[in-house]
Amino acid sequence: MFDQMFGSSNAQLESTLAAAKEFNRLSVNTLEKLTTLQIDAARSYTEFSLEQVRNALSIHDAQGLQEFLSSRPKAAEEFGKKVQQDLKTLTDLSTQFSTEAQKLAREQFAGIASQAKKPRKRATLPSAVKRPLTLTSAAFFSPIALA
Repeated sequence: MFDQMFGSSNAQLESTLAAAKEFNRLSVNTLEKLTTLQIDAARSYTEFSLEQVRNALSIHDAQGLQEFLSSRPKAAEEFGKKVQQDLKTLTDLSTQFSTEAQKLAREQFAGIASQAKKPRKRATLPSAVKRPLTLTSAAFFSPIALA
């Protein structure tokens, strides 16, 4: 009787822990991808900014200034494309995480629902436990006696 109860509880606990482990694996993998994306973006934006500063420092005359200023729209367009690409990658990563997390949740809840629908035998208490509490056993279990 108790083996059946504990076996069922153990199976349910193992299932829950497996689902939690899978969710944690998904979270860590997503965090790793997100961190890599952020580091790559920071590196790319820094390199872009340093290139622009170097170009500005190389201005020595009016012709250089005119060339620098005329290159601004193209530089802004390149930067905008890079930011747009990074945002798309971030959105894809977020969507992928959300889809996988929802899939895991559905699987876990389906398992719980199937366990809940299974008929279970009611546990019966041994006769020693069925007897009414006496003054000594009630005093033993009372919160006052425990304090």
